[in-house]
Amino acid sequence: MYGNAACSINPTEASYESSSFMKPKIRVHYEISRQRDCNGFGFCVIDLYFTIREGKKGNGLLYTDDASRNTLILEINKSTDITAESYEKYFKSGIFLMEDDCPLPLELSKSLELAGQKIIRSGNHRIVENNGILYVYLPLK
Repeated sequence: MYGNAACSINPTEASYESSSFMKPKIRVHYEISRQRDCNGFGFCVIDLYFTIREGKKGNGLLYTDDASRNTLILEINKSTDITAESYEKYFKSGIFLMEDDCPLPLELSKSLELAGQKIIRSGNHRIVENNGILYVYLPLK
C-alpha cells in the first residue's frame, strides 16, 4: 500500500538546527489525502499549526534537502508524530504516494527561505527510515 497525505502543512515554529547551512526546520502539521477533495493519497493540508496526532493527521519537521533546494524533507518521528495505523497505511512501504500537486503555503515558503510560490509535486516519493525516524523526500516545482 502507498502512503498518502493531505495537502495541509502548518508551521508551528522555525528553528535553526545544527547543519552546514544553518537551514531553518519548520515544525508542521499535515493531513493525509489528496488536494482536490481531501480523500485518497497526498497532502490535503500542510500547516504551521501543531495538532494531536490521530488518524490521517500527524506532525513533523519540514526543511530543504542539503543536496537540492528543489526538494523538501518531511522528518517524522514514528513514536511521537504519527499513529501506528498511519505508519502502516501510508509510510511502511517506503513510498509516499501523492495523487495531486500540493501548493506550499507562502508563509511556509518564506519560513524555509524559498523564493516565490512552491508546489510539492504529485507522484511516488521516496521514504527513508532510520532509527525510528522517517524522511519523506518531496520534490518541488
